[in-house]
Amino acid sequence: MTEAPPLARMQSHVEAALAGLSSRSGVVLVQQLPTPGAPEAAADRWRVLSLVGGTLADDQLAVAARTAWLRGEPGLANAEDGRSHFVDPLVPPPRLVVAGGGHIGRALAALGDWMGWEALVVDSRPDFAGSLGLPGTAAIRCGEYATVFAELPLDPWTSVVAVTSSYQDDARVLAALAARPEAAALPYVGVIGSTRRLRALRDAVAAAGAPPAFLAALRAPIGLDVGARSPRELALAIATEMLTIERGGSGLPVRELPAGQLPAKSRRHGTEAQDPSLWRSLADALARGEPVAMACVVEARGSVPRRPGARMLVHADGRIQGSTGGGVGEGLVLAQALEALRCGLPRIVRVDLTQEVGSGQAGVCGGYQQVLVEPLNT
Repeated sequence: MTEAPPLARMQSHVEAALAGLSSRSGVVLVQQLPTPGAPEAAADRWRVLSLVGGTLADDQLAVAARTAWLRGEPGLANAEDGRSHFVDPLVPPPRLVVAGGGHIGRALAALGDWMGWEALVVDSRPDFAGSLGLPGTAAIRCGEYATVFAELPLDPWTSVVAVTSSYQDDARVLAALAARPEAAALPYVGVIGSTRRLRALRDAVAAAGAPPAFLAALRAPIGLDVGARSPRELALAIATEMLTIERGGSGLPVRELPAGQLPAKSRRHGTEAQDPSLWRSLADALARGEPVAMACVVEARGSVPRRPGARMLVHADGRIQGSTGGGVGEGLVLAQALEALRCGLPRIVRVDLTQEVGSGQAGVCGGYQQVLVEPLNT
């Protein structure tokens, strides 16, 4: 049987990655780091492993893939032959589901969409929902709250905020969620309201049979105390609390962190969430036969702008999508990606950001990155 050419194999890898991101299921990308003197095509160094509905071999890389997915952290791992690989769980972007399409709900969905989250607004009022105008890719779904939230896909990257017009509707949302075992894995479930309203809400949800653990995890009232007053400000306060919980942040000003302590990374998922639009652009470029390179941070130490798993797509004309961190470091990566496209060879780029303050150098973040740069259609 004749093996498919490298371009066709790379297209298959990218389609598998996209399918995993779209289904928000367990997909791990394993990339063999290039070896000097052994210029294998990127398609021969990539493996996309599905952890759902399939059986993985018990080799070292499969074990590393399972571990990376369970921990939510990418990293370097060696295969049996000693070659080094980057093992990256392709974490989907956060999803924000807002119950209630009033002023705060719309502002929260718009902010989530701007931050790169998948935003969905649910409202039970057909006429009202039909008149909602949301920016970007934020979506609207009309339906009875109990029905929608009993069937809504849930995963560990989905947060739910209830900001409906009545505590009875909030209770319907929460009761539907509480009846589902998947809700235990949600990073954030919150509801807005006064103390009196929330007391009645908790009583109603408890009477409907909500488990004590669900009630204990429910965040109410929601939002950080930032002095918010307007709907947009309230949305910002809520989104800030959600991000703090998801990433394990302290909520303190960075200047007040103990000396030498870096801002927290996610307690749940240490990898950079993947932007499906970047992967779709890659698939389109490959389908057109357009030269394109992928830059991916595979290792980072100290203070750096982006962590392992951050990706940037580079076209032959210098256009980019995504980011490995910006600034002088990203400029170096871009130059190396364009050179990789010219010569057709991958490389590891070290981005050193440890220059002394006042040295006249731009890279003074305090750490360094190792970035894998690969031309993908050779």
